[in-house]
Amino acid sequence: MFAGLDISAVTDLTPIDMTWDYLKRLRAIWPRKLVVKGIVTREDAELAVRHGVEGVEGVLDIMRAELLIAMRQAGTRSISEINRSYVVDNRCG
Repeated sequence: MFAGLDISAVTDLTPIDMTWDYLKRLRAIWPRKLVVKGIVTREDAELAVRHGVEGVEGVLDIMRAELLIAMRQAGTRSISEINRSYVVDNRCG
């Protein structure tokens, strides 16, 4: 079906017009669970749910589990015990 299709110039699969309205339209035609990757803020998670996304809770559960693992590795029991000395800044520049 896709034999001979040249996708070498494709660098990003995210639609340029990705908006909340786009997700709402996608939800209307997609019959299965709709999961969106890259939700960062609580406000965006709430908007995603309002627009029919079902995959946000799972992402938040994964983030919560990873935070708990990191806290155990750091020897902390609560977020209030974490300070700047536990944070590694990997930003370039």
